[in-house]
Amino acid sequence: MKRRELDYKNICEELKRLEDVADLKELIKTIEHRISALETTQNIQSVNSVQIAKVATGHYALELVKCGKRGCKCSSGKKEDLHGPYWYHYRYIGGGKFTPRYKKSYYGKEFPPLQLKT
Repeated sequence: MKRRELDYKNICEELKRLEDVADLKELIKTIEHRISALETTQNIQSVNSVQIAKVATGHYALELVKCGKRGCKCSSGKKEDLHGPYWYHYRYIGGGKFTPRYKKSYYGKEFPPLQLKT
C-alpha cells in the first residue's frame, strides 16, 4: 500500500509541473487508454484455458496457434510449442442455432480497448 501511495504522490507532483495544455491533454488520452485496457482485461473470462471477451460485435478470443511452416516447433501441437497467444475477433455472420457461422479477424498480441457487453 505504501508503494502505491508513493507512486500517486509522485504523479501528483509531476502533474503540478506540467504547464502546457497540449501535454496535459495527451496525458489524459494516455490515462483513458490505460483505464480502458485495464477494464477490458478485468472483464475477460477464461473458458477451457482460452481467454474470451464478449463485446457488442461478437467476441474476442486469445488463442495459441500453429504457423504452418515445415520444421517449426509448433507443428508438434504441444501447447508450450505453439505461437502466441494472439487475439482474434469472432463476428457472427449467420447460420442457424446449431450451426452458427463466424468471421474470424486477427488483432495481434495487444487487446484493442473496447466497450464490453454487460
